[in-house]
Amino acid sequence: MWPFKPKPPVETKSLSNPDADLLAVFGITDGTAAVPASVALGVPAVAAAVRAISEAAATLPLTVKRKVGDAEADVPEFPALKLLAGQANPWTSGFEMIRDLMASTLTRNEGGLAFINRVDGRPAELIRYDVGVLTVSYEPSGEPIYRMSDRIVPPSDVVHVRGAFSKCPLDMCAEAIGVAVLLEKHAAGDGMSLPIIGKLLGHADAGTTQRYA
Repeated sequence: MWPFKPKPPVETKSLSNPDADLLAVFGITDGTAAVPASVALGVPAVAAAVRAISEAAATLPLTVKRKVGDAEADVPEFPALKLLAGQANPWTSGFEMIRDLMASTLTRNEGGLAFINRVDGRPAELIRYDVGVLTVSYEPSGEPIYRMSDRIVPPSDVVHVRGAFSKCPLDMCAEAIGVAVLLEKHAAGDGMSLPIIGKLLGHADAGTTQRYA
């Protein structure tokens, strides 16, 4: 009927496809349940796995062999062997050094790093510094560049235990560990809503949030 009046638009809101900011409010970023290493190591199963693997590696027997013709001969007096099988430095045993290097390889993308302190050109001790003191970066060719306090360190003065992939297992499994953290909190009975993104469970709607009581 004249005069025609347009109907005002109806405002609608939906949470079926939440954006990254909204997901972050619920502790989920980028549509995943990934958690940082500090949180991941708080999961008993994760901490136990890292400890079991690193301690098992540290208990393996160590030998150094020299090839003599077609045969191999043990070299028990090799300096590096004495450090790893005995005392790495005055405050760290060889067992502790290998264990800590292996644990770093499992939890840090750069792997485990230790500096070889030499006296008269011979290895005298191995020192594992705090994170960020001894660092590694890579050239496009894959060549590692080691630095300590902005000083380039030759590879011959570094023990570097590298992982099989560009990321450590803790990073590669961060999403699955994050789900375990959410389940653990829910099992504690804090009455929280369990925000599990559908794609983690193979749901067609990747933006659903379900509550499990």
